[in-house]
Amino acid sequence: MIPDLQNIDLSHNNITGSIPSSLAELASLQSINLDVNSFSGSLPDGLSRLANLTNIHFRNNTLSGSIPTAWANMSSIQGIYLSNNNLSGPFPTVVTQIKSLQNLYLDNNKFNGVLPTNLGDAVSLVQLNLKENALLGGIPASIGNLTKLTSLTLSKQMLNGTIPEQIYSLTKLHTLDLSNNRFTGQISSNIGNLVNLHRLNLGRNSLAGPIPDQLAQLTKLESLTLNYNLLNGRFPSITAPSNLGYCYMTPNQFQSCPDPSVTENPNSLAFQCSIDCITKTTKTKNNANRTWVGYSSLLVIISSLVLFL
Repeated sequence: MIPDLQNIDLSHNNITGSIPSSLAELASLQSINLDVNSFSGSLPDGLSRLANLTNIHFRNNTLSGSIPTAWANMSSIQGIYLSNNNLSGPFPTVVTQIKSLQNLYLDNNKFNGVLPTNLGDAVSLVQLNLKENALLGGIPASIGNLTKLTSLTLSKQMLNGTIPEQIYSLTKLHTLDLSNNRFTGQISSNIGNLVNLHRLNLGRNSLAGPIPDQLAQLTKLESLTLNYNLLNGRFPSITAPSNLGYCYMTPNQFQSCPDPSVTENPNSLAFQCSIDCITKTTKTKNNANRTWVGYSSLLVIISSLVLFL
């Protein structure tokens, strides 16, 4: 072993087998990158003894098990990147004990169960990505303690309940993705607090009620996705963010659209987003029904005349 080795990068190879426990002997190691290989087996406990280790990159392998409890002793670790593996079991609460942890990527694994109530203990987190696991239940209120978060991705789970008000206090967020879950309730007017948002995705849930006018306060938005919900009421007559490049709203259940003076204004959100209004859809369906009734009556009259003759 090379005692003074600080960085290892063996990514994008076809290395198989387990991650060697002898890595724990590299006392000066600061970063290890084994991304995109075929490593299997469990995560080595011994890495917790590396006092200078700041980043672990083990993405895109076939690692199994969970995060060792010994990793709670890591005093310098800033980034743990374990995306696209076969890690499983309950959410690893050990990560809430790593006070130096800034970036945690556990997306595309098989973690299950509920998010721990003490999730907010990981107060240094800047980026948290748990996308595509099997997590369920609600988002704990302690999420509001993660005031340094710039990116929160909890999409493609079975999370439910209402979106906690504490999320709207995370004013440093650039990305908020809660899509493809089972959230209910309304979008809070406090969403206007998230003034640094660039990307908001709440699509494919069961959110209801109106879109709050406070959405207009998100002037940095570049992408807005609220599709496949139960949003209703009048579509808001608000101005679209100047940098908005992507907006997806359909289908929902808006009862009415803004006046033409709004919908025909290129600066309005209504102009830039595809919206469906029940009044228009219903009118079309009613017209079709009336047409069918008319044809049915005509057929009855013709049939009667034929029989009479």
